[in-house]
Amino acid sequence: MKKLYALALLLAALSLSAFGQDDARVIPTSAAKTRSFGPTLSFRYAAGRATPCVTHITALFQQQMSAEDRNVLTELFGEKFFREFFAPLDSQLNVREVSASGVIISPNGYIVTNCHAVDKARSIAVFLTDQRSYRGEIIATDSFSDLALLHIDEYGLPTIEFGDSDSTEVGDWVLAVGNPLDLASTVTSGIISARYRSLDSKGDSNSLDCYLQTDAVANPGNSGGALVDLEGRLIGITSAIETPNGVFAGYSFAIPANIVKKVVNDLYRYGQLRRGYLGIVVSTMNDAKAQDLRLALRAGICIDRIDPHGGAASAGLQTGDVIVRINDDPVASTTRFRELMARYRPGDKVLVAFLRYGREFRLIIPLRARSNTGDVIHGWQ
Repeated sequence: MKKLYALALLLAALSLSAFGQDDARVIPTSAAKTRSFGPTLSFRYAAGRATPCVTHITALFQQQMSAEDRNVLTELFGEKFFREFFAPLDSQLNVREVSASGVIISPNGYIVTNCHAVDKARSIAVFLTDQRSYRGEIIATDSFSDLALLHIDEYGLPTIEFGDSDSTEVGDWVLAVGNPLDLASTVTSGIISARYRSLDSKGDSNSLDCYLQTDAVANPGNSGGALVDLEGRLIGITSAIETPNGVFAGYSFAIPANIVKKVVNDLYRYGQLRRGYLGIVVSTMNDAKAQDLRLALRAGICIDRIDPHGGAASAGLQTGDVIVRINDDPVASTTRFRELMARYRPGDKVLVAFLRYGREFRLIIPLRARSNTGDVIHGWQ
């Protein structure tokens, strides 16, 4: 009897031991740790995809002698003497170098960067991440969007993949890739802090002025660089920083990729940005406007003026109408409206949803060509 009891205890002990070993194999220590602390966040995939597609750009600018200095020298030495002896020297005076970034968008050498970084440059040099260097040629520039299209004579280049900037949301992780302060191929991280941000307090400047705001660190030299998502896809071109002293102070701003795509296509095909003209001046709705118009809705943009020769007037829009959607895209501010309208060309048709006397109406409006009379300075869209 005692032998049977001892055998039963031995079998029970072996059974418990075996269960413990099996349990250890099912849940290894490393897995338990991972489950307890969560996966490690890394940006290496996005950085690895985007970095080879971002170039370093240096542009040389020639600053001419001032008119006042020219007049003084001409009076002292005479026009003929000035042209013969001072003009050659004048052409070499005050050469300024600007450092920026660019993003390769095609394997045959097309690069997008900021207009303000290269416009009117005397010469442009482009450096790839593998240290190859090229002479950059300006294909076209556009000051409204602050974008420029460059070309280098090379093939088989790595190219960035475009993402959908409309799908980004506040709080999304992003990386800024560029060459700040001449530090080549620098990657910083942050989040989208705001969308459709305006940097112009009046809202009527001759610029796109509708940015993705991020807290990813950017400094002089980041201009024209890439803002990418966690898949390494381009969602913006870094263009500006908000700063009291010339260096990063918390926020940077990028031109949305959906606008970049349209602008560079126009620059390549037409040599300039082609913008459709609706023929209205608008302002963002607020509480006072809503009360004046007897509307409960505070969102949207109010039509303040109408060009009698524009498409809006021909279609039947009126002052006081409140536009709430363009082609089913919500319009909550003038900056968002300006960004949406920049996507369309003359001849395109847009479906405009608007409120009048509290009722919603819809009109299909053909866009006309914008005149070059400076209308946009006064807020015309």
